[in-house]
Amino acid sequence: MKILVAICFLIFASCLFFYCDRSNKEVKDKGSKMKYVFLKQSKKQRIFLRNSPILKKEIKFGDLKEEIYSPIEIEFDSKKDIYIFDGKTGKIHKIEFGNDFSHYNDFVFLNRSLKGKGPGEVSRLLDFKVYNHRVYLLDGGTNSLIIYSDNGRLIKHIKVQTKGDVLLFSKFTFLNNKPLLCAYSSKKLFYQIDENGKIIKSFGKYIDKSYPDNVLYHQYSVSKPIESDGFYYMPLYLGFVGFYKGNNLEFVKETMDGRRFPRFLKEEIGGAIVTRLKGARFMTVSAYATTKKLILIKSVNMKSEEVYWDFYKIKDFDYMFSIKNPPPSYDFDTIDNYLVISSEDSLKIFDISSIVKRF
Repeated sequence: MKILVAICFLIFASCLFFYCDRSNKEVKDKGSKMKYVFLKQSKKQRIFLRNSPILKKEIKFGDLKEEIYSPIEIEFDSKKDIYIFDGKTGKIHKIEFGNDFSHYNDFVFLNRSLKGKGPGEVSRLLDFKVYNHRVYLLDGGTNSLIIYSDNGRLIKHIKVQTKGDVLLFSKFTFLNNKPLLCAYSSKKLFYQIDENGKIIKSFGKYIDKSYPDNVLYHQYSVSKPIESDGFYYMPLYLGFVGFYKGNNLEFVKETMDGRRFPRFLKEEIGGAIVTRLKGARFMTVSAYATTKKLILIKSVNMKSEEVYWDFYKIKDFDYMFSIKNPPPSYDFDTIDNYLVISSEDSLKIFDISSIVKRF
């Protein structure tokens, strides 16, 4: 009898294991009836590194040929040159480096401000990326994507053909080397376009169904491409990420801060009813950067006034370790063994080879 019970138990355990494994792998974005499996991190508490990244180079903005005042966006290109968008002047600065960042040459990309609503101009920058030797800018004022070559030649100013639908784009990435625009929408989230602005396909829905029409609740970023056909969907406040492979949602996983459910407060300001977040004490993905091995997430605990750089594996978003209260930054980016941050008055490049080796 005991042997029979043991056999039954083993069969039950095997079936349970198979079901759990299957449920984790079947997280596909097939519509609003899909029940998502929120995978948890195996580590329950943050592990803090004792050693900080090694500062390799610092460049004061006042020492450049033309000073930078508000470095809101910063990007490496494939040659480890750096592009910086100055939010105050509307200019793109490019810093070219020699071997090992020992020497540099700086200049203003295009040698003029891009502020405006004309061809190639930006009235409200929403996102900025350097990809495949091109510089991309998403303009919220004209709801268009602007493309320059890496030597400053205007290639395209793309006004998306929405066929009457109201689509307000907020961020963008690339899927199989074509732009993928991201909207705040109760319908589809991601819209792939060609270089004439024609929508090729659309997919993706909110994973969290709360407040489907509330843009404030559902603010999110998307990562750079991962192996050309993958990317991370990263809500700002909700404490999880989703990984897409093509147009399929492969998995959903909590950050180290865990699931969050922000609340809202409606109040009258100047005769208008305004909705604002109440009790959103975490920005669980306020910024990010990626390499081939890791994804670096910046999270902010607004209650305790603490900031974390959390390192995860790029493949499965498994948490590794953190840096507490890192150097203040407007924005940051990574490539290979290097991390660059833009602070209020300078550009800093760090060697993170000791961190990358752990992955």
